[in-house]
Amino acid sequence: MRIAFASADFGISVFGDKGASIHIQEMVRAFCAAGHEVEVFAPRPGGAPQSFPGKVHGVAVTLPQFTADDLHRAETDDRVFKERRNLAIAENLAADLKRRHAAAPFDFIYERLSLWSTAGVKCAEALGIPCIIEMNAPLLEEQQQYRKLCLKTEAEAIEASVMRNADMIFAVSDGVRHYAMSKGASAEDVFVLPNGVDVDTYTPSGDVADIPGDASLPVIGFSGSLKPWHGLEDLLEAFRLVHNRGQDCRLLIAGDGPHRAMIEGFAAGARLKDRIHVTGWIQHHHMPAYIRRMDIATAPYPEIEPFYFSPLKLFEYMACGRAVVASRIGQIPDVIQTGENGILSEPGNVTALADNLEKLLRKPQLRAQLGRAAHASMQGRSWFDSGLKVVSAVRQLHNKKKVTLAS
Repeated sequence: MRIAFASADFGISVFGDKGASIHIQEMVRAFCAAGHEVEVFAPRPGGAPQSFPGKVHGVAVTLPQFTADDLHRAETDDRVFKERRNLAIAENLAADLKRRHAAAPFDFIYERLSLWSTAGVKCAEALGIPCIIEMNAPLLEEQQQYRKLCLKTEAEAIEASVMRNADMIFAVSDGVRHYAMSKGASAEDVFVLPNGVDVDTYTPSGDVADIPGDASLPVIGFSGSLKPWHGLEDLLEAFRLVHNRGQDCRLLIAGDGPHRAMIEGFAAGARLKDRIHVTGWIQHHHMPAYIRRMDIATAPYPEIEPFYFSPLKLFEYMACGRAVVASRIGQIPDVIQTGENGILSEPGNVTALADNLEKLLRKPQLRAQLGRAAHASMQGRSWFDSGLKVVSAVRQLHNKKKVTLAS
């Protein structure tokens, strides 16, 4: 089949190293590996590696049209300009999709949901092909809670249109699925498809990163962006507690972000600078080596309501065969069964987290056992498996509608 992969979000570079960028790259690779032809449309394509199998089109970023009210509000807030620009990007993307379809028809449009785009659903309706939406978060809620939103009425209308008109929605978690249905999506059209993992790259064997400090000491680790919702404060406090109990170990934090200064300040204040190492930003293809350096890998999420994440780091830890300690929250208990392929800890409970870490520090055989089981449980969770599930569902949709495939 020929697939149009659309991503209108100006904040996501197709070939960046953020989780969203990796998700796009891996889904395109999965579709292509299954024998399909994929064309990607995005405003920030970036430089494609020679090995990338999809064809990438850069969507024009043009100056938007502003209303008088926009100009008045923009005197104190430039957010309105960014939002109008994003609306213009979505219009340009829709025009590009139609032009390419006229030249070489697509079988379906697969759009990564963005806050300002109805390009996929509008084009699909006009072209008579399905639109499949990939939904990774309740974007409107996130924008209002963590950032800023000027054109709220427009954003709400866009969200409602996509939820009502998408032929199928693949939500990354149950929480995201329920959100989609609460906004008008039909229950029979929304499916849960968690994040996948590159099982050929994230493996137990391979290069191991060098980090400062005593190489003989066991390493507790975390990977990812250093943001408030990742529970890093709890991890630091648990590490200090473990250290104060006499467990000599190190803490490796592989990533960068707004909480880096807090982490480094904590390390200095707790006199643990020689035991806590923050790497800074790591390119995605180097991350497996850092995860392999970890004897215990953590996902210490705090109590968050609602918790709608499908943590990419969790699957990467497990594919690398690490012993994992993760918070018992959201869908994580669907992936980890305590004592079998990892350990679940109560979110926000520093003492319980320290107890679980100490248990694994004292029992290297248990770490190895959990790591082997974690690796085995990633069977069927590759990005390729995710791509197959999407394509299978689309074929059923085509059959149901009795639509002839273009290829």
